[in-house]
Amino acid sequence: MKVFLLNIVFLLCFFGSKSQPNINQLTVYLIPGMGTDERIFEELHFNHTNISKKTIEWAPYEDCNSLEEYAKKLISQVDTSKPFILIGVSMGGMLAMEMGEIIYPERLILISSAKSDSELPCKYKLGRYIPLHNLTNDKLLTILSKSNSPFKDVWNPNDVALYQSMLRTCGADFLTWQMDAIAN
Repeated sequence: MKVFLLNIVFLLCFFGSKSQPNINQLTVYLIPGMGTDERIFEELHFNHTNISKKTIEWAPYEDCNSLEEYAKKLISQVDTSKPFILIGVSMGGMLAMEMGEIIYPERLILISSAKSDSELPCKYKLGRYIPLHNLTNDKLLTILSKSNSPFKDVWNPNDVALYQSMLRTCGADFLTWQMDAIAN
């Protein structure tokens, strides 16, 4: 169901306007969200043979103080000499917005994301003032990744298992940095 909805969103955004991008060798760059990686896009397939997909890989983050700085680092993975689309999920959408201000995609598609600070959920805004996310450590992440309770928006057992695995792969330090970058 999730894959079907993503394909519908893409098709509506891609073909939903009069000015369609040149789809000769169009690349769709996919940016995963907080605590996730390229596996979130495994079931996403495009029906057009001249569209290729490439997942943006997480880069070292230690020298970045903001999503803007991190987005600048990720831009090196995008070939801007050819038409491209950026699709970002959650925090990946926020990074796509930052990237879109520097490079100019044919389309920029956000999935479950915030276009601006005003659209952030309250828990992230509260994180600016009460940074409980800084308490995240490997032990807590292991407990969370074994529990079903944090995954209230995910119902399919396979999706829960996938997300738990992605959280463990992400690691507590990167997850804490991601939460802090969103909150601030």
